[in-house]
Amino acid sequence: INYDISVPINLKSTREEESILIRNEEVPVDYQYKVFPKIDKNAYLTAAVKDWASLQVIEGMANIYIDNRFIGQTTIGEERDISDRYILSLGQDRDVYVERTLQKGYTKRKFVGNNRIDSRIWKLDIVNNKPEALSLIVEDQYPVSKNSDIKVDLKETAEASIDKDMGSLIWQKEIGPSSEMSIVFEYEVKSPRD
Repeated sequence: INYDISVPINLKSTREEESILIRNEEVPVDYQYKVFPKIDKNAYLTAAVKDWASLQVIEGMANIYIDNRFIGQTTIGEERDISDRYILSLGQDRDVYVERTLQKGYTKRKFVGNNRIDSRIWKLDIVNNKPEALSLIVEDQYPVSKNSDIKVDLKETAEASIDKDMGSLIWQKEIGPSSEMSIVFEYEVKSPRD
């Protein structure tokens, strides 16, 4: 890749490293928050950079700044999704978080014949303390059985996308500024009494 430098630059002949701005690009991105309530209460901000190939970015280390504040470093590579977008992780945002709680009053165990049925209802409370609305992906799990004697039945999914092989539930949500929302899902596990 060749870069044309429009203004002459003088460099001192020293052993010190020096950084020089060669090019400044305004790049449209789609910001999205991701939360994984079973693993972490915090939300993670990602930026999907569109038309990645046209930017001719060289692989290497990059400094991440948000609102002129240094966030950290990342390695930028050439991996991109099918639509030629590069997903850049921007780290945790403590203004957006989720609380995952087992609904105790609704957890049940009953015995039917030689089987035991355990019911679980989980509630995900999502809080957006930011002054703007945001797009959010919520990913959680339910048990998956590889034993034919144990059956898992999803009772309520709150319109999630479901991956039955991985036992994942994925919701794409929009949450308003300074607001809260809840997602409830329920499953039953039917197993032999012993």
